[in-house]
Amino acid sequence: MLSADQFPCIFCISSGRAGSHYLATLLGTGKSVQSFHEADPKMIGPYLDLVNDRPLAESREARRIKSKSIREIMVGRDGTYVETNHMFIKTFYDVVLEDYEDVAVVVLRRELARVVKSFAELCYFTSRNEAWPKWMSLPGACNSPIEPIESIENMDQFDLIIGYLIDIEARGERFRKEYPNVSIYETRVETLNQPEAVRGLLDSLGIETTPSTMTVAQQPINQRSETKAQFANPVDLSYCRERIAIYIEKAEARGIPVPGTLPLQPV
Repeated sequence: MLSADQFPCIFCISSGRAGSHYLATLLGTGKSVQSFHEADPKMIGPYLDLVNDRPLAESREARRIKSKSIREIMVGRDGTYVETNHMFIKTFYDVVLEDYEDVAVVVLRRELARVVKSFAELCYFTSRNEAWPKWMSLPGACNSPIEPIESIENMDQFDLIIGYLIDIEARGERFRKEYPNVSIYETRVETLNQPEAVRGLLDSLGIETTPSTMTVAQQPINQRSETKAQFANPVDLSYCRERIAIYIEKAEARGIPVPGTLPLQPV
């Protein structure tokens, strides 16, 4: 464990495209909060490759660069460190839990079908988008807690997306079991423009709101509309719901446990 003075840390379990950037901005309005969406190093690319290919223990020291970077960021700063990077649950949760004592985690969810739609419209898990492999694991990668419904070669874009999203939810369930003493707070991004929900979350996290908190909460959440327009790949939301239902049905038929916490219903 790092020997310098400790400070509270808040991280986020999220799949991506579920409002993590917005959450960082929202929590950043709190008093004495140093908030980041994806602070360097982002722990993507080669760090993701390390955990996708080998057991966590074999790369732990290499990935401890994240703990050291957090310490460097907080030098001369007071308050709580917040990072809502969705790589937390994939590439650095274990090292920060070893190195920091006062850690809380927000589980941020958005209706699953809308996340699938966003992923598909951004052409994630296809050759049209070259960025996604730096950020996302294929279903069934090393250290994944759940198996995909079939081999990667036989899964289309929607099955790969849904498999990845279910995997993230399963990682969150495993995290709870591995770290029962970590305070975990669940929220849906769809509610985080409602004053009561915002105040409730920040109060739970021990963050004092400021006048700018509700100002941020009333702003539209980023939808990456410009990036989606570049791909020109609109996807029907009802089709996403159909594909999720089919995936879950196949998983259950194969005896693959699907987390019961999946956000299948709109808020």
